[in-house]
Amino acid sequence: MQLIKLLILLITTSTFVVSQRNPEDVIFELQTSSEYRNVVDRNALSDRNSYQTRAQRNANAYMQGKTEDQIRNYYVLSCIYIATNGVSNPRTENDMPGQRIPRWTRSDQWIINPDYCRWRGVKCDRNDNVREIDLHSNNLHGSWPNEVALLGDSLELLELFDNYYLYSIEPKWMLKMSELQFLYFGTTSFEARGASPYLKGCTELRELDMSNCYWSNGPLLQEAFQPLTELYYLDIGDNKYDTSSYSLPNALRFSQSLENLYMDNVLWSPSRPTLDIITSIPLLYETWNDYTQFSGGLPTTLGRLRQLRSFSCAYCGLTGSLPSQLSNTNIDRLWLFGNRLSGRIPSSWGNLDDLKYLYLESNQLSGSAPSSLCSLSENQGGDLAELGMDCHSTIGCSCCTCCGAACGNIITGSPTSGPPSGGGGMAFCFSGDSLVTVKNKGLVTMSDLLLGDNVMVSNNKYEPVYSFGHKNPDTSVSYLQIGTVPGHSLVLSEGHMITVDGGGKVPASTIKEGDMLLTATDELAVVKYIRGVERKGAFAPFTTSGTIVVNDIVASNYIAYQSSENLHIGGIDTTLSFQWLAHTFNSMHRLMVMGGSTNETYTTDGVSVW
Repeated sequence: MQLIKLLILLITTSTFVVSQRNPEDVIFELQTSSEYRNVVDRNALSDRNSYQTRAQRNANAYMQGKTEDQIRNYYVLSCIYIATNGVSNPRTENDMPGQRIPRWTRSDQWIINPDYCRWRGVKCDRNDNVREIDLHSNNLHGSWPNEVALLGDSLELLELFDNYYLYSIEPKWMLKMSELQFLYFGTTSFEARGASPYLKGCTELRELDMSNCYWSNGPLLQEAFQPLTELYYLDIGDNKYDTSSYSLPNALRFSQSLENLYMDNVLWSPSRPTLDIITSIPLLYETWNDYTQFSGGLPTTLGRLRQLRSFSCAYCGLTGSLPSQLSNTNIDRLWLFGNRLSGRIPSSWGNLDDLKYLYLESNQLSGSAPSSLCSLSENQGGDLAELGMDCHSTIGCSCCTCCGAACGNIITGSPTSGPPSGGGGMAFCFSGDSLVTVKNKGLVTMSDLLLGDNVMVSNNKYEPVYSFGHKNPDTSVSYLQIGTVPGHSLVLSEGHMITVDGGGKVPASTIKEGDMLLTATDELAVVKYIRGVERKGAFAPFTTSGTIVVNDIVASNYIAYQSSENLHIGGIDTTLSFQWLAHTFNSMHRLMVMGGSTNETYTTDGVSVW
């Protein structure tokens, strides 16, 4: 009995000693540990103003009496908060010179609550080690700290999507992320020449979103992807990749785990690959490649992909015929509109028993839809719910559910540079007499707005105009005029999007009397009237956030190609907003301008050429 009491006393005393270590000492040992020598800054704590020293002070204030692991977890999260909350970086210095840097949108419980597991976006395991960090769309501004490496033995999910001004140029922390399975930093300012070699440290990675960031202008390194043998989801869209040696590395081309591959709006340089780059991925289930230009057409080797269910390659510049071998797959969704495909539809496609959606409009096909394909339609007892083709004199389709533009897929430009609409209006413009607020200038008419002007884009936030999608001071245009109470009046094209109550962006044509619009002061204005007007001038300025305040109303830079906030594809209601699609589509343009390419000219109609 005495022995048991002694053991209890020893255990209690030992635990007490560990929990009473000074947080300052624990953090100093972590920051200077040889294990992280080449990852974190060993001298950072000698700078009293560094984010590491400030995080250390926070830990001293709130984590007395805690275990070393609890101190470590708190310290890393505190580093994240301080380093990315209203802090400048090279991207903000370029886009927002002299402006106050915005802070996080939400920071519930952060820092002041010692129980960091209750902080917004943080989840822990049963030992209070951080397992998940989800800070997506939270307005992070600053540089992602390498101290995240100190969570490498517990962190499984890191969600940073849609924090455009979150910067990272040398992510050494990735080398230590041995447990990380889900990593999303699409639509951030993470920067590398192609795929960063540090990615190789995330050996357990299952899902990776590196789309629409600055991992661009370089190769998709074999070194980066080779250790990622568990990766089944990959989004590399909206970036530019160097194909001097190869396009996809062999680690991806012959991956034995990859199931979902997204390469929308990729710019290959100097040469375009063929779609053969995906035909040796045996488990490939879904791949979307819209607006990415490929050489050649649809390879017959697509028939190898027995697991393929969803394939989209709209506006990919594809030529040649439709391969009959595609019938060897189990595909149920196929989008191929907007290419230059020719010839007849193979009768063997009638063997695609699971086919639900097929869109072939805006191609150069001939003949009629084969009866074997029509037999798959729902009214024949099959699963084919949507079949879209051109249905003109050279191609017949008795079983089509829609024809040509009526399918709602065909566009004649991009979401950022649309064609003239009916009645002589410009699809995505403001009139020349519309007013914007320019920093250090005040109110300026749209016709006097210049490239580089810092224009108001939301409440007390300014961004430079980096481009004009359209700039024509002389044309006369049919617009919508939307009047509100209090007295604002906005003149814009009917397809141009405008911000409504709740923050969504919808085309002006859908606005009704009584709707609520967001103003520059974050208040709401009630729509009083809507009428058609004629105005001189057509202007479409672009800002890095994709928004602009015009006549005190927060508007988008872009248009919607359907009368809705979100995209509808062949009867499917997606969660993809036209604002997000257009802003993502225009990312390459932004990337080129921010990289120093500012030589913008305009056609005689005012359309920008860059």
